[in-house]
Amino acid sequence: MLARIATTCFVHRKRVVLAWLALIIAAFAASPAFSAPWNNQGTLPGTDSQAALDMVQQHFPAAAGEEDQVVFAKVGAHRAAVDEWLKSLERVPGVTAVGAVQQAPHDGILAASFTMANGTNDHPTTVASTVQDRAGPLRADGVEVAFSGDSFQSGSMPKSEFVGVIAALIILLLVLGSAIAAGLPIVVALVGIGVSLPLIAVAARWVATPDFTDQVAAMIGLGVGIDYTLLMVTRFRSALADRPGDILGATVAAASKAGRSVVLAGATVAISLAGLTVMGLNIYNGLAVGCMMAVAIAVAATLTLLPAMLGFAGARIGRSHRGERLGARRLVRAIERRPAFLASGGLLVLFLLAAPALSMHLGTADAGTDPAGSTTRIAYELNSEGFGPGVNGPIIVTTDTSRAAPGAVGELRDSLARQPGVASVSPPQLSPDRQVALITVIPTTGPADRATAQLVKDLRSDVVAAADHGSGLVTHVGGETAGNIDFAHKTSERLPWLLGGVLAISFILLLIGFRSVIVAATAVILNLLSVGAAYGIMVAVFEWGWGASAIGATVAPIAPWIPPMLFAIVFGLSMDYEVFLLGAIREARAEVRDPNAAVGVGLGRTARVITAAAAIMALVFGSFVTSPELSLKVVGLGLAAAVVVDATVIRLLVVPALLRLLGPAAWWPGTRVVRRSAPRHVPGRVDIEIGDDPGRGHGPAGAELVSVASEEPAEAD
Repeated sequence: MLARIATTCFVHRKRVVLAWLALIIAAFAASPAFSAPWNNQGTLPGTDSQAALDMVQQHFPAAAGEEDQVVFAKVGAHRAAVDEWLKSLERVPGVTAVGAVQQAPHDGILAASFTMANGTNDHPTTVASTVQDRAGPLRADGVEVAFSGDSFQSGSMPKSEFVGVIAALIILLLVLGSAIAAGLPIVVALVGIGVSLPLIAVAARWVATPDFTDQVAAMIGLGVGIDYTLLMVTRFRSALADRPGDILGATVAAASKAGRSVVLAGATVAISLAGLTVMGLNIYNGLAVGCMMAVAIAVAATLTLLPAMLGFAGARIGRSHRGERLGARRLVRAIERRPAFLASGGLLVLFLLAAPALSMHLGTADAGTDPAGSTTRIAYELNSEGFGPGVNGPIIVTTDTSRAAPGAVGELRDSLARQPGVASVSPPQLSPDRQVALITVIPTTGPADRATAQLVKDLRSDVVAAADHGSGLVTHVGGETAGNIDFAHKTSERLPWLLGGVLAISFILLLIGFRSVIVAATAVILNLLSVGAAYGIMVAVFEWGWGASAIGATVAPIAPWIPPMLFAIVFGLSMDYEVFLLGAIREARAEVRDPNAAVGVGLGRTARVITAAAAIMALVFGSFVTSPELSLKVVGLGLAAAVVVDATVIRLLVVPALLRLLGPAAWWPGTRVVRRSAPRHVPGRVDIEIGDDPGRGHGPAGAELVSVASEEPAEAD
């Protein structure tokens, strides 16, 4: 099928290119008309914070929105102007309530909360912009005005993303030695994300999609698009060296061989991303759908647009030089001499890198990690200076008083105030229907602090449980801080389901693809170690602070959505290199009788390509480390580190060394080749049966591959 697709796209290459251009135009045209706003308001079914939020939305209509805050400093003689400005804030469309002014005990800092109606999340950003603009006259008088809240946070794609693309182009030029050959992977990858990004915005109409989805999808789409196209171009040039002038034949050969690896690798990445849906939280669903679209479109562009462009490029793309490079030969010889040492040494490095992951703390970073100079960062620092860090993450306690005993609410408030770790507690606020009371608890520690998470746990298990017992109260602990803590807890609970599901499906895919239990099991275990190493590096940098200042990051917990997202991406990308390497070794076994020699041949043929692909991906992912957004820094560094570790320690050392040690046993149960006579015999066709390993006298050595007519052996690049 892949050969037919490549042939059709090659023959009708003008139509294919025009079709992709039309698809880009249609996607961008459809996006404004059909797209929906991003939705960061995920639900947490079955959690205490969700129950508190439901109670607030039902009984406090004015407060059932996005609560933000404005902080003033350097007020001086302009207090009256500040009060007048707050009164005018009540008249801004979209602002439903403005709280009383709070004055800090010192430093002359003032703060007031206000609520913006929040149903479908389609307005707060616009309202926030209006509110900020209205603060202009106060700023002109010398008053410092800052705002906190989700709608006041600003994030954008890092400009250095384009630096990553340029760096990738330079590497491709060095590896391929041809401007045309180097440009094809970049063009195909950019076309892929050009189609996928507007379609992700359209998909947000049906699936709740967080606002960082397009940024993560662009990162993945660029990486896999360049990776897959590089593999195809390399195979095309190799085939062209064997068939000078036969452009169509070389294109079909590349699609038949490298195309299978691209499909398997892309399917593995997509399945890994689909595993995010087992987390049971709707915020992961849109993230998974968006990234899966980026991968699927990258695969489609590689299999259709690239053959068409190869038809235009022709022999100008250049030919590969047969034979292994000097570095690859040295690596092969080192593995042949000391496989046990290299395998054990590589595994030790992986375990050491993964060790910090054991102390990972999941939590949502507070505004103190926002970009320096941003209004949310300034508001956070002013609040901490004037009122203490806990005011940035209040805990909301809601209690149903409809069946409460007299004085029960007051006793609950007193119990909350006596709890260690509580700085202050507000008087109970009754709902308009007088059915629910709301109490605001200010911790002594910031919202991202471990002590705050422990306080929420203690309030629920000790204070609330005791207050509700026999009093008739039904109390829940919620608010944004408690919701973030519940989100982290829920993610930790569901993460093993994601790991188990993706590992099982990946094992089955590899078992079908390579027909070896040992190869499939080894790949899954090593890929898991690759993910562990990425986790460990993230913890060391962003939680322990090792080198954090060098990349402009502050110490903070790891956002709960990052570990499952990183696992899905890294595990899928690790499979890419696994498929590339094992596919080359498997093809080499069809040419040489010695399985150990086949390991060296396959490694020699792919080492340069895997290294180049990893370097490109690391640069594309690593460019996001310069983003002002902490979450993108974490994802970018984690992905870049994982790719480098996987492509060097695992694929170039541990995997070939283990295969060398295991010998023929690594391919158990293997396959047996039986040539059959048929009325219409196709030269070069072999029929496959599950059976003994080739190279043991059961037919031609190493011919255990799936049946493919007239396939040529892989050539060295």
